[in-house]
Amino acid sequence: MPLNLDRLEEIKIVDSNGDELAIDGSGYITANINGTVTVTASDLDIRDLVYTSDSVTAHQGGTWTIDSITNDVSIDDGGNSITVDASDLDIRDLDSSQDSVEIKTAAGQALAIDGSGYLTVNQGTSPWVVSATDLDIRDLANATDYVAIGDESNLVDLEIADAVFGAGYGFSMYGVRQDAAGSPVSADGDAHPFVFNNNGQLKVAGDINVTEDSYDSIATQTATVGTSAVELASTPLSNRKNIIIQNLGASDIYVGEDNSVTTSSGLLVSKKSNLEFKCSASCDVWAISANAGNDVRILEMAD
Repeated sequence: MPLNLDRLEEIKIVDSNGDELAIDGSGYITANINGTVTVTASDLDIRDLVYTSDSVTAHQGGTWTIDSITNDVSIDDGGNSITVDASDLDIRDLDSSQDSVEIKTAAGQALAIDGSGYLTVNQGTSPWVVSATDLDIRDLANATDYVAIGDESNLVDLEIADAVFGAGYGFSMYGVRQDAAGSPVSADGDAHPFVFNNNGQLKVAGDINVTEDSYDSIATQTATVGTSAVELASTPLSNRKNIIIQNLGASDIYVGEDNSVTTSSGLLVSKKSNLEFKCSASCDVWAISANAGNDVRILEMAD
């Protein structure tokens, strides 16, 4: 039969265990949820959630598309990493104390940065090729660096290994061995290397004549050199090629190109010594000494 509630003052709802359904002072049902409540909804309004006690966990497979975020979003990566694909990604707000950016190749190789903030680059086994105009190489270190000249496939190594000094000492020049007569190149404008025979001897075209100077005539003169500049061989031998100055004096003398020579500017010819040099008839020679009376002999040689 129907229950008439008009005259009732209190209603209790209990379960089979005798547990009562609780209603608070405002008339709301107080629910004690044991477990997880699953809410399925479209356009679920979660604006009244309190962040100190409430949270929302969302699960979805595949790719997430999140648009129009006006507040901060906290993402727990669960101990894994988060991959962000973006163009012109703004990373200016990252905190160096807790955030980091790792740049990797498609093969998973990461770009390394050392403790000073410099990039650590592994050169590998191949040399670096730098193409540049007006390349500044003044900071290269000879202990570790060198410069090779050539194109990318035909580099000329300027480094030479020496048994005493080790690698990197000076530079080498190379030639080719060719036992047969003739030239290793065939056309005008071809670069021609040095050519050596099987004994390592350099080949030359024609004969090389090495002769000592010979003269047709000689002449001797004398001079006394003192504290004022004096010209030596003031009347030179015609066609003169060479001259020897012999200082027989007790003091050093000094020679120069004109009468302005001094003991401070002239070339020293010590006492009891000789000076020989090439000197034509138009070449003037002057001498001076710190002391007077130095006997000087001059030998001139001419063709």
